[in-house]
Amino acid sequence: HEADITAENDAYHQLGVSTLCYFNPYVSTKYTRLFNECLTNDYFLKNNSQLPYLFSYDGDIISRHFFVGSIDFSNENAGQWYQKQIAKSLTLGFDGFMLDFGEYTPINSFASNGENGLSMHNHFIELYQKTVYEMTIPIGGYVCELYSNLSTELLVRWLQIGTFAGFMHDETEGSACTQNHIEIAHEAHLNGLPLARHDLLSYFNDKTAIEQEYAFTFENDFLVSLVVNQNQLLQNIYLPQNEKWIDISSNIQYDSGTDGRFRIDLNQILSGGQWIMNVQVDLFTILLFIRVGSIIPLLDPSVFTLNPSNKSTSLYNLNDPLRRLMIFQIPFESPAHSFSFNGAVQFQSVENWITVVQIEPLANLIDCFAYDQQQRVIWLAVTPQKQALFEITIDF
Repeated sequence: HEADITAENDAYHQLGVSTLCYFNPYVSTKYTRLFNECLTNDYFLKNNSQLPYLFSYDGDIISRHFFVGSIDFSNENAGQWYQKQIAKSLTLGFDGFMLDFGEYTPINSFASNGENGLSMHNHFIELYQKTVYEMTIPIGGYVCELYSNLSTELLVRWLQIGTFAGFMHDETEGSACTQNHIEIAHEAHLNGLPLARHDLLSYFNDKTAIEQEYAFTFENDFLVSLVVNQNQLLQNIYLPQNEKWIDISSNIQYDSGTDGRFRIDLNQILSGGQWIMNVQVDLFTILLFIRVGSIIPLLDPSVFTLNPSNKSTSLYNLNDPLRRLMIFQIPFESPAHSFSFNGAVQFQSVENWITVVQIEPLANLIDCFAYDQQQRVIWLAVTPQKQALFEITIDF
């Protein structure tokens, strides 16, 4: 169908529309010509019997009826073959391509460099991206693929915008909201307020807030200010009235001594109705403030894989910490003296936040909380087997 594809791309170009081709690192057994070519030349990852490792393609629920082999990018010849397939797509008139997947490396597969799938899990993606990068101009993510003059700075700033767009692409069933987004999305469906809200919707009595073009509230608690100018490293931000705010972007620290979690230091609580000037916004920083007293559901920091996990490895399957919800309370304005809980969930007080967030088999998980007196932060973990309501009373 190559002539038809070329003609179709020509028609789109006449309308001023650019087109993309789709690539991933797998070859279907049903794509006989290319599959046999890879089979003959030994381009696939191998199984224990040194035969091509074939597995079910889990791209979407409609397509799960065929098997694929994964290109072995540690084999230089296989990489060159893959580059030719991409080059061929460009001769058909495509303006670029989407490069997908790479995270499904089976942990019990073997590459031509002698590594097994466990050690290749991250290295595979590196080799995959390197193979494509070597024969193309730098191409960005889903947002930037059609931009012909993409820089690292522009790509990063686009990704920062996407982080607070309220809707993220995942690798399960397409695109999805995260758990805390789902609740706000349901609320948005009922009252018409979007997840990302112009200050006019949240602070309609604050004239200065309404005038901000690149600042908005995300969900109910975050205040985001986007960087849209090239080479910009400082940003001014206006804090809406009648709220108290904490600067997360300047006061977050990486805890390398425990589990690799980012934590927020207790820092100055700022009153709304004022400008905060010259906040650092390098490429690693999203200018982000949050309302004092906000309750934020957290994702676990462990590395997960969509592949079935071998319990002897350090990989976690998505179902391992089943129904584990962690909640992080942004610092209180004053120290808390006591906590009491009412409802179906009974929480156990534990020594520190590390106990709250640690991963355990489901049978060993407990509903617990820890209060950091110095940072004025409460951490909770709950593992409800069914929907359960509970109430926390905090005595200041």
